[in-house]
Amino acid sequence: MGSFFSAILALDIVYESLSIEDIIKCEQVIENQISKVNREGSWKTIRYGTHGTWDLYKGIRSGHDDKYYSAIMNQITPDGVSPVTNHYAWERVGGGDSRVSKSGYMDVLEFTRSTRL
Repeated sequence: MGSFFSAILALDIVYESLSIEDIIKCEQVIENQISKVNREGSWKTIRYGTHGTWDLYKGIRSGHDDKYYSAIMNQITPDGVSPVTNHYAWERVGGGDSRVSKSGYMDVLEFTRSTRL
């Protein structure tokens, strides 16, 4: 899922420099592969992050993502502390790079102004 997430971001970044043919090819590769991964299942926030980013890219989503927000908020206490461990929180949602689609999706939502705040 992290590879899909990174591919979507990369495509969005270089979009203006590509021909329409190259854009279509890239989008088809991503669409063909990401469609093989269900939106629901284990590791929900990773799935929500990758599929949500793809939805934003395609213009399907324009608002906040309640499922993702709820899943993230269930991983921390009301005062912002991870009940698991500080290492887990950093690696999984703090940007430790091991779960880029989980941690990076909140940045995508913020950048696109699709947050709840």
